[in-house]
Amino acid sequence: MNFRIARFPVIISIIISSVSIIFLNIFGMRIFGVNDVHDYRKGNRARQLSTVKFELFILPFSVFVYLRLIQLAKYVLAYNNNGMITDHAGKGKKSIYLQLIAIGTILWLFLGHATLFLYFIPDLVPRFLVMLSFLSIGLWYHIVIPLVAFAILTAVISELKTVNICHPFINKCFSKFSVLEAFCLNKNVQTAFTLLIAIFLCFFSYIFCDNLVIKNVSLNVKDLPNGTEGIRFALISDIHAGATVFKEKIEEIVDRVNSESVDAVFIVGDAVDAPRDSIENRVKPLRFLKQKTFYVSGNHEYYYGNASEWFDLFQKYGFEILNNRHVLFRGICIAGVSDYSSGESGLPAHKFQPVEALKGCPQNTTTIVLSHNPASAKEIAFNSAHLRVDLILSG
Repeated sequence: MNFRIARFPVIISIIISSVSIIFLNIFGMRIFGVNDVHDYRKGNRARQLSTVKFELFILPFSVFVYLRLIQLAKYVLAYNNNGMITDHAGKGKKSIYLQLIAIGTILWLFLGHATLFLYFIPDLVPRFLVMLSFLSIGLWYHIVIPLVAFAILTAVISELKTVNICHPFINKCFSKFSVLEAFCLNKNVQTAFTLLIAIFLCFFSYIFCDNLVIKNVSLNVKDLPNGTEGIRFALISDIHAGATVFKEKIEEIVDRVNSESVDAVFIVGDAVDAPRDSIENRVKPLRFLKQKTFYVSGNHEYYYGNASEWFDLFQKYGFEILNNRHVLFRGICIAGVSDYSSGESGLPAHKFQPVEALKGCPQNTTTIVLSHNPASAKEIAFNSAHLRVDLILSG
């Protein structure tokens, strides 16, 4: 496939994508009605808008990958550079094979692009299709990033070869290391190598992605109340129930936490990735946490459905909901803030307010703050009221 011909669809897709994103940046809030509502729907609609813009952003990369994969397929099927089959004996079969590869590639790209939209309808899509979609987007990332890097490398080397001072050196290197030349300049070698590595990485990611990772961290904290030396907490973050996280995984998390000798549990946001009425059954195991449980919101609670419904449910489970408030636990002040971005959720009672959360905490005892986003640490530690903060725990 001629490079200039192959490059044309990518350029067109970049233009379409860029114009569409600019249009949505100007009119998107109005089209999606983000500012027309003043409740949880504001956050939901903002998420829908950002999802569409992201899909438009990655569209040119998908076009680029499609062309590279088809170029490789043609090479394997013995097509020449002009797109003609050199082995006429198998012309009919090879043409069919190429069509099947093209259809399969388009289907794979479609499933990858559909991934973010599945978060909005987790109970309407069969489980196997959800998993297939997430595997598709995983493979997409593993292919796109190396291929784009290879494309940049090829372009840079091609330009350097036009420079008189560089040309002899590059040719000398390539004459000694033919493999290096293939990886730097041969698009089919680059694509084949990337594809093999991507499949390998996706396979192992799929095998190990659900493994629970437990880290034990010991910290020295000042002014612990008497009797709390050696106190232990379990920190749980980013469960993301919904999409690919089902009930059995949450049961595993609960069983593991219950098997640990801890004094309390902190859930620091992004516990869910779907509306309550869609996946409530999946999170039911959380009610069986044996230890006192404290909960703060993450950004994902506000993306899908009414976050307040989740807070009501977790309160029924006996969780202490720390929405810009604090409680004393065995003499330690445990404060929690709403997510750093919760002010954009549309829920009036939800806004990142560290001073409100810390106000009233005894200044002569240990203060621990729970906040989902680590980016909020500076505003918490150096809060405007200069209130005491000894430890910030984030996801």
